Amino acid sequence: MTCYPHIENGEVRGVYYSPQPGKAEEPYTDDDPLIVAYFNPPTAIQDIKDEARRRIDEIVPRWMIDREILGGDPVPQELKEQAESIRTASDGLEVILPYDYTADSYWPSTS
Repeated sequence: MTCYPHIENGEVRGVYYSPQPGKAEEPYTDDDPLIVAYFNPPTAIQDIKDEARRRIDEIVPRWMIDREILGGDPVPQELKEQAESIRTASDGLEVILPYDYTADSYWPSTS
């Protein structure tokens, strides 16, 4: 059976159901039990950028960057390369927009 949520004014008002895909039948009434599948909201590009920023901040804290800018010890090249690999992964994820973009399997290992 295929279910189609009926949304009115931003609220689910019922579910059209169909024993055959593509053929919506009458919607359930308010007296019928309402079964609605939960759908994750779509992933926004900004969500992925925020996750990348969080991961980069874990390996290259802001104080390291500030120290380098002010003429102190530079950020180690290895950490810069890890940050760049996170940025590259982020660019790829922004194209496919997976729901589970925080899963470690999408990101390079930084240990």
